[in-house]
Amino acid sequence: TAPTAADPTGTLAATHYDSATTAALAGVGTTPSTPPLTPANQRFDLGTDSRTARLQDALGAVNFHALVGTDRPGRTVTVAPPQYWT
Repeated sequence: TAPTAADPTGTLAATHYDSATTAALAGVGTTPSTPPLTPANQRFDLGTDSRTARLQDALGAVNFHALVGTDRPGRTVTVAPPQYWT
């Protein structure tokens, strides 16, 4: 069972979160953005990169883990859209 305030000894499960995919998804839509926690080398230049190019980046990022897997066999990666996404 998961830990609670009443019983903090329960089992806790976690998953990897792929920030590069989230950054790529945030770069498309009617109001493209860059999530604040995105590393500098994963940021898009929203002023010069075309929406089409950003859309291709997002599609590639979503498919990347399906094509190459993770660095640890048997592990999964969570792909989550950014908090504000249009």
